[in-house]
Amino acid sequence: MKHKLQLMLLFLIMIIFAFPPIGFSKSKEVVDEYCDVYKGDVKDKKSLDEFRKTVSVNAKEKAIQKLVKEVRVADITSDCVSYATNNLLEKVAVLKHRENAGKSGRNICEKIKIRYQPDVISKYLNQESCLKDRGAGKELSDWCDDIHKAIPTKEGKMKVGFIVENKISNMDDHQKGTLEEEEEKQFYDMAAIYKDNYTMIDKSAFLKAAEKNKISLDGITENEILELGRYLNLDVIVHRLINKDNRTTKVRKINTGKVLLSKSYGTATVTPESEPEPAPAPEPETSGWIKYGNDNRGTLHYYKKGNVDKDNNIVKVFNKWVFSKREKADAIQYRRESRLKTKGYEKLSHMVYLSEIDCQNQSERILNLSLYDANDKSLYSNTFKNPEWEFIQPDSNAESILKAVCK
Repeated sequence: MKHKLQLMLLFLIMIIFAFPPIGFSKSKEVVDEYCDVYKGDVKDKKSLDEFRKTVSVNAKEKAIQKLVKEVRVADITSDCVSYATNNLLEKVAVLKHRENAGKSGRNICEKIKIRYQPDVISKYLNQESCLKDRGAGKELSDWCDDIHKAIPTKEGKMKVGFIVENKISNMDDHQKGTLEEEEEKQFYDMAAIYKDNYTMIDKSAFLKAAEKNKISLDGITENEILELGRYLNLDVIVHRLINKDNRTTKVRKINTGKVLLSKSYGTATVTPESEPEPAPAPEPETSGWIKYGNDNRGTLHYYKKGNVDKDNNIVKVFNKWVFSKREKADAIQYRRESRLKTKGYEKLSHMVYLSEIDCQNQSERILNLSLYDANDKSLYSNTFKNPEWEFIQPDSNAESILKAVCK
């Protein structure tokens, strides 16, 4: 069943692009295999099982990357690969799981078959927020860019570990966890972009190795970092320290102990004790716009009438939605939970979209849409290819516009 226009727009607010409904296209299948080497203690069943789960996830994501080529979309972000893996596949079947002892550790392979609907996958992966070659995934943080430049290349992939350490006092566990997750997200986004260069060690295996060697990651020393790296057979460990007024990044090469990068980055992070009152955000400009309604979440709706195609009785309409505080907070929370980028969305202010209204058939379709912050800086923009007409529901905000512009 197709989404109605108003419902679709609500989803656009929350996730920046409505996930398409499952259609009736014929299902297809893709088969792929992923292998990795477990170098830990095979007697540690819990750690081994975690590694097996990682192999299974990577097998699915490898199949998704193969699927990407089949549906002919550009390279996509790690966020969208994860979402597609967990939500958009009809069926995942393990065809073969094999393990054998090797010289460097335990070789673990998993061959899987996934069934999917090409239209569903293609429409989702063609979102602006998924395509790296159209802007998403290119916003690499300075410190991540510096890490990539500092880590040397070699034949094959560099095996890299990541430690993030929060040194800010007087901060509760939730705040500390949020800050650390943001740093981890930026780093793993970089690693995903350069996936042909790096193999990232599983975080849980890293924590268990530290526990087994009686090393605390809170206040870890340089010698302990090298000890952990040698134990896990890593090439490099990245150590990211969160301080009150800066972030410090250190990159160490494990076999030589050489520091490849040591750099501080100013942040002006505040603690809960010194947090200032936020400056009021400027109100979006609404002069010249006609208010035609709102919704139960407090978001206000405005419109401007555009060009009229008298022959076909079609009117172009510019729409502006000024988001309520609740709408903004929910949008940011949804993006975090969906592992989508939130940079700049703390200033999310309003949405403007251009639509066409067919007066005779009482229907509407969206041509393009943009999200803006309080300073009218664009956070997102998309032009829809072959948009479909949606019937305008009675007693809806869209019907108010229909009556106003189709006189």
